[in-house]
Amino acid sequence: MVLFLMGSYLLLGTENIDGNNAYVLELTPSEKNESLQWKSKIWVDGENWMLIRCELYDNEGNPYLEIEIRDVKLNAGIPDSEFKVPDGAQVKVLGSEDFKNETEKNDA
Repeated sequence: MVLFLMGSYLLLGTENIDGNNAYVLELTPSEKNESLQWKSKIWVDGENWMLIRCELYDNEGNPYLEIEIRDVKLNAGIPDSEFKVPDGAQVKVLGSEDFKNETEKNDA
């Protein structure tokens, strides 16, 4: 089991989903984490690292939400005009410090 910022994760193995090799990971929140409340299991495409399935479990370990992501088209040729920032809008580049809660910021 490996620790990460919000808890721990465990590589459960691999599965074949729609002909693609996917890594299956179990995510367990830390007791201190307020943003991730429930244990979850995710499937990550082994080629492009995109999330392709997610299951969230309640406090008794029963699945209560299942999500599958299908028919994703990578590099689909969306025109650059779709990504123009509107006049008057501001762009702010965020770093990892911007995602810490107030307690974590004060501890740093």
